[in-house]
Amino acid sequence: MTGVCPYLCTVDGPGVFVAEIDEANGCCAVSVDQPAEIPLDFQGSTCLTAGYGRCSRYKAAQKQTTPPPDRRLLIIGGGLGIFVLVSICAIVVGLALALRAAGVTTPDPENNLAGTAAVGGLADLPAMPSTTITPTAVLTPTSTPTPTRTPTPSATPSPTSSPTTLFTSPLETPTASPTSTRTPTSSWHPPATSTLPPTATRTPTATGSPTATRTPTVTPTVVAVCASGDTMTFDPESPAPNQQFAIRVKSTSAYVDVSLTGGSGPTYRGLTREGALYVWKWEDQIKTVGTYTYSFKIRSGAKECKSASVTISIPTETPSPTPTPSNTPTPSNTPTITPTPTATPYYSFVLSNFAPDFVSIDPPAAPVEITFVATLTHLGNRTNTYRIWAEDHTPAGWTMQFCIGASCYNPAPAQEISLDPGAAGVQLSLKITVPAGAPSGAEGFGILMVQLVATGATQSQTGTVHVK
Repeated sequence: MTGVCPYLCTVDGPGVFVAEIDEANGCCAVSVDQPAEIPLDFQGSTCLTAGYGRCSRYKAAQKQTTPPPDRRLLIIGGGLGIFVLVSICAIVVGLALALRAAGVTTPDPENNLAGTAAVGGLADLPAMPSTTITPTAVLTPTSTPTPTRTPTPSATPSPTSSPTTLFTSPLETPTASPTSTRTPTSSWHPPATSTLPPTATRTPTATGSPTATRTPTVTPTVVAVCASGDTMTFDPESPAPNQQFAIRVKSTSAYVDVSLTGGSGPTYRGLTREGALYVWKWEDQIKTVGTYTYSFKIRSGAKECKSASVTISIPTETPSPTPTPSNTPTPSNTPTITPTPTATPYYSFVLSNFAPDFVSIDPPAAPVEITFVATLTHLGNRTNTYRIWAEDHTPAGWTMQFCIGASCYNPAPAQEISLDPGAAGVQLSLKITVPAGAPSGAEGFGILMVQLVATGATQSQTGTVHVK
């Protein structure tokens, strides 16, 4: 589909998207497994328009030579049925016009089969797709010439298509009963005189009845009453900041139109069976410490079936086991050993988004500096080192720097800083300078990179400047 960003997708997989503004749409440019959330207004202004090329995520993905996902599904509602019906009508009208435009000639006395070839070129008609059409010709001499040509094509398409809901039970069995029948016939009675005795009678007949199979229609049974035994669990029970966790909802009822809200916007992962229970699964990842509530609903019945909360917290220190006393007497001068608390190392950080990450300016008469600001927050329970650098993707004559606090550096080499547990966030910025006289349509962008040295985990933010 042209005019749509190739990285637009949903949780159902890369290349699958909703062809209109919808909360289900996400961005696969950063990660195919976890599509990034896209604001609805940005979908309408960029992702679903021919201007998606301005998006910084798209440019960054193209720079990294990541091929866009193949399109496998286009959600177009009932448009397929209309397209099939219009196509069949066009074929029928074309056949009728071809038969009407053909001429009629007198059959050859030596071989009355020549009359068959003169019937509007029926022998040379182009073959219809998946249909065999053979005309019927009957030679009957009479005292009065009576040429008659009656083509009677007919087609009765009956495609059935019904869009399914966003969360449809894979346990349902789809059914489909579409048919399409086309049975054209043709008869011709050529003129004859009393001096032309008939020599033969040919009666060829043929019937073409093609059948087309359409997309099966799923007809689930909608349950609009909440079951009393519904449960919601989290795995792990107390996730750490920026740690992915699962939310599972179990019920004895086979709901087909459900939703889960709360947290940072959970991602749907499908429906399974565990004995007599139906189990829906979502995944979420929250960067900030706190308690978050999730609500499971039957959307068609507008009913809330279950709600539960999860607490995001940093892992706490675990004291060492206390030594077990022995029966050996301890001298009074032996010092008492106090166990030293230990903690499981935990490494994590958050790099906030540039807001905004796309700036449009008029052609400058003097140099213009654009600054994109983000915050690096250390979440680990150990002192960690971070490596910071930038990638310059600006036109010749433009300049770019990245800054750690008030200190600014060229895009390379990388700089390193260390942060202690509980330290305040560090301001990082990306500065792009557009020279005077930059032409209209010029555009450049930079990528700020942050890497946690202990694990190699890397996060990035992209800032883009466009000259109107």
